[in-house]
Amino acid sequence: MELVTAKGRVELYENFNYSLNFTTSEVTNLTKRKTSYTKTITVPYSRGNSKIFQGLDQANSDNVGYDTRQALTCFLQHNGRVLMEGIVIVLDWSKLKERQEIQLQIIQRTKAIVKDLKGVNLNTLDFSKLNHTYNLENVEQSYDGFNVVNGVLQPYAGYVYPLIDYGKDDTTPNRWDLIDLRPSLFLREIIDVIFLSAGRTYSSDFFNSTYFLSLVLINTLDRILYTDAQRLPYETNLDYSTEWYSKGLPDTDPIPSPPLNPWWDSVAGLTTPIPFDNIITDVNAQWDLTPTAYDAELTVQRTGKYRIIFSMEYYMETYLNVPEYNANYWFLWTLPHTAVQGEVTNSIEILKNGIVYDFIDAKYTPVNSLWTGTQLGEPWQAYPNPTQFLTWTVEIDLIAGETIKLQQHLLPYNESGLDRFLNSRFVTQYNEIKTELVEATVLPGDELNFSNYIPEIKADKFINTILNTFNLWAIDDPYNPDNLIIEPRTNFFDLGGFVDWSGKYDASRKLTNDYLADTLPARYLYRFSDSEDVAIKRFTELNNRGYADYDSEVDTNISTEEQTVKVELTPLKVTEQNSLLYPLLFKQDDGSSDKRNLGKKLKIGFVSEQIGDYQIDDGTVNNLSRYICCSEFDNPRKPLYSLTFGPPETDLLQTQPAYWTLYRLFHQLTEEEKTRPGAKIVELFVYLNENDISLLDLRRVVYINGVYYRIVEISNFNPLTNAPTRLKLLQIDAVKYDFTSNEIIFKNATDGGTTKVLATNKGQRELIITNKNINVSNH
Repeated sequence: MELVTAKGRVELYENFNYSLNFTTSEVTNLTKRKTSYTKTITVPYSRGNSKIFQGLDQANSDNVGYDTRQALTCFLQHNGRVLMEGIVIVLDWSKLKERQEIQLQIIQRTKAIVKDLKGVNLNTLDFSKLNHTYNLENVEQSYDGFNVVNGVLQPYAGYVYPLIDYGKDDTTPNRWDLIDLRPSLFLREIIDVIFLSAGRTYSSDFFNSTYFLSLVLINTLDRILYTDAQRLPYETNLDYSTEWYSKGLPDTDPIPSPPLNPWWDSVAGLTTPIPFDNIITDVNAQWDLTPTAYDAELTVQRTGKYRIIFSMEYYMETYLNVPEYNANYWFLWTLPHTAVQGEVTNSIEILKNGIVYDFIDAKYTPVNSLWTGTQLGEPWQAYPNPTQFLTWTVEIDLIAGETIKLQQHLLPYNESGLDRFLNSRFVTQYNEIKTELVEATVLPGDELNFSNYIPEIKADKFINTILNTFNLWAIDDPYNPDNLIIEPRTNFFDLGGFVDWSGKYDASRKLTNDYLADTLPARYLYRFSDSEDVAIKRFTELNNRGYADYDSEVDTNISTEEQTVKVELTPLKVTEQNSLLYPLLFKQDDGSSDKRNLGKKLKIGFVSEQIGDYQIDDGTVNNLSRYICCSEFDNPRKPLYSLTFGPPETDLLQTQPAYWTLYRLFHQLTEEEKTRPGAKIVELFVYLNENDISLLDLRRVVYINGVYYRIVEISNFNPLTNAPTRLKLLQIDAVKYDFTSNEIIFKNATDGGTTKVLATNKGQRELIITNKNINVSNH
């Protein structure tokens, strides 16, 4: 046995024993691959091995956060036959070095793809090539299959603008404001970006079929938000310093008149805007410092939610001319907004459009007190106090054109019936005010950036959702370790042909039969995740079941249990409103006119062009007569397919019901192979060699002594021994497929008069229906 890496051949122990396992039981969930796709081994800490693995980052046991694309590529071979290709990483190098050994982990390519995607959100992947100006022209261009790609309008199916009601204003029927329209990404585009991010490729006739190319992911969020880069130009940052004077006795001048005479006041105190000495950041010139800095005003240029952060350092000095004998004075001030006596020196106010919007009373706690016995008319005495600090944050919704000012409010304390006034100098320094655009909605004419319009779902979870919904099976390409083969279970096995292992069968070993009827549930429950959109909610309340769900009864009296097949997607239900077809993607309580955002829900739908009169208002009311409908049907009026498990009970007027549901098209055959009378799992032993394993294709039907099987599991294949390998197989009635055909055919056993062609291997991608006895031609 040899382990060969990109940096050379690894030295192995003489008794190195590597057994391989292969299984189809988890091909619909890439994140649940087990030891058949990873293997931990120990090799000697030799000079050669040290050189090969030097510089590799050490990973933890499950490689969370480890970028497997930076690991060494490798392959395991025996007698010149490659048994497995993948990557190798180092585990716990430092500890094992003391024992003169290195612990490695070999990861087959499929597992590596999942590890690369683990923890990666879809909205962090690069969809920037589809960024475009949000305007009516690009909306209409998407109807005809034209997208802006890298800034150039061209034929491309990356996004489309379907007609959807996210909770729009219905005052004018059949009218949408442009900001009520959202782009939906085609599923194929998302799949491509995910695999590109992982540095891998895939092969899939299904992903290239007309069926799949008509599917989009609907973002259920009700707004398209600015990205960080789009918000940044609206951030401002200013700093300043000030001196404030408050005069106690009007007929006494304790210090030379300050340069800011307009602020000089008597017992009533003072209120004035805050002067700004320096603008640090103001890209869009939102601050106006004229005619004086003390009247600085910010005019909002972009509607959105803003955060205002005010920070300051301040201290005060008090000058006393004592009018009474033996008096004890504390620095007491009135709370400007509550008129309650307390240790408060000043208040900061935010003025929105000239009116106080919010304020904070900044408490100042003096540490000096005065006990005096001096006579009236003696010199003034100054009492400084230490610096104190203030940070204040306010969030405020602002509309373009509105104004913001900040002002400071000082008010000395006057005790009723006594002449106790404070003459003060109040100093602020190292002050700063920042304004941040926290959240803003993309408006017509802005650039629409898809990074803020992709659901926050993990990329590996999204891939598994697609695999589970369409019952897709994924295996490593036996001829390209960086490639993944993905096809529906209905035609997955048609691609591999069959292999005859009759001559390798070990008849001396006991053959074990496990009849599936002993373990089958009474029914399979096919379920979508819950959703609160108004049409789905009304259907569920009326019918006491989910709109897209389906229960499949199993013909057995052995069990009363149920088994649920659930997908992460939420169902979609199209409605007809004023002769237009579109879904209602908002929440609404009975009898309420309040339309609320659905939140983050995963929905997919078919898109199709429809005819109907409606309007789009982008500042000008535009009359249109065609639109893109997004629904659970490939054609809402005359459907062939539906994205429901069971027959959809739609309210639409249709010339025919949708025949091919998700259950019939993708799940029924899988279920029938397990539930047919006499279905069983067979365990037997076969003499396999490295040539059989190197050419192994889990899609192939296995033929042994007149019986056809599907491979479920190959356990503990060891090329260093002559022992037979244990196989777990699903026995099937007969070969139902033409393995020599270039077409991918699904023949439904229950509906025997129908043959379904999902796609062809000849480059054409058509969906056709033929009769059973007619040869299927290439379309």
